[in-house]
Amino acid sequence: MVKIYNDYKDHADFLTVYVREAHPTDEWQMKSNVKEDVCYAQPKTLEQRVAIANDFVKRNARSIPCPSESTI
Repeated sequence: MVKIYNDYKDHADFLTVYVREAHPTDEWQMKSNVKEDVCYAQPKTLEQRVAIANDFVKRNARSIPCPSESTI
């Protein structure tokens, strides 16, 4: 995805959209989440979703923008 972004960022807008936690601790926890220390319950508030999305961006050094709902 980063290669596509770098190749076409001058021709198209790209966003990473965080909708919901794929493998939350309170639903379907994955062993890989524990191994990588990315264990979150399904967020119930905007503040919780923003905190998880910000952690994702920091952990993955994303160059693709990932705005929160409050900035869209």
